[in-house]
Amino acid sequence: AKKMLASLLLAEQLPYKAAVLLQESLDAGVLQPSIANLEMLSNAWYSAAESRKALPPLVQAAALADDGSLYLRVARLHMDAYDWSAADEAARLALRKGGLHQEGHAWLVRGMAKVRLKHLTEAESLFQRAKGFEETERYAAQWLKFVASESEREAALGTS
Repeated sequence: AKKMLASLLLAEQLPYKAAVLLQESLDAGVLQPSIANLEMLSNAWYSAAESRKALPPLVQAAALADDGSLYLRVARLHMDAYDWSAADEAARLALRKGGLHQEGHAWLVRGMAKVRLKHLTEAESLFQRAKGFEETERYAAQWLKFVASESEREAALGTS
């Protein structure tokens, strides 16, 4: 009943109320911490513009999941929060767990995180991996050009 009420609240564009209800139900043991329930809680917090609160239940769901797709969503939330090392780590976990429908995206996220962390050599090899997948080939090629120009710029400034 609590989950159905939360679904109705989400449908009525009341994500904050849905998130609070789901969180209370999980904390009280009324709802089981299943992948579906945790994912719903994460989505509700995210829809309520509470992305920091959206992370813990999504990480918990990702750990329970059979494949790495939820870890890739965790990585994207970390990127939204400009937490590059956490984004890289979550994408690494996504790849390690495997079963990704679009594996290239995980390599791309890792490369983007490495660029932000100023690890250009690592970023380049990650973008090379991403370039091997149809869905990320074009983006990876653009990022490789960017990394090359950044590397040249740093060499010219003598900061590498």
